[in-house]
Amino acid sequence: MVKEGYRGVEYYKGPDLAKGYMLDKAKEVYEELTIGHTIENINEAIELYNIIKYVKDDTFLLYLGEDKEEWLKEKDGIAKSLVGKYINHHSDILAEYEEVDFEYKECFWEIIEKKEVE
Repeated sequence: MVKEGYRGVEYYKGPDLAKGYMLDKAKEVYEELTIGHTIENINEAIELYNIIKYVKDDTFLLYLGEDKEEWLKEKDGIAKSLVGKYINHHSDILAEYEEVDFEYKECFWEIIEKKEVE
């Protein structure tokens, strides 16, 4: 899913001009997402995590429109399952920190913090 030279979806809280662009990219990612998909690396997991945050705060649904609610629920369920499997099956997730793209560094620590809480 994550391509060479690809800059993944970042989450922006509150008003931000980059949100529309990120939501366009998020839609493309979710359109390609299937149940049998396997996350290849930590950056792909973080990208899906960021999209999940847009779904959680209802930004993505507002962007797509109410008629896409069922589609979004299905894709979000797949994304959550994939991210959970990836994070929980890597016993030493901290070892992957060096592979994390610069723009995802803060989000990486957010995931680590949540993993410790759960």
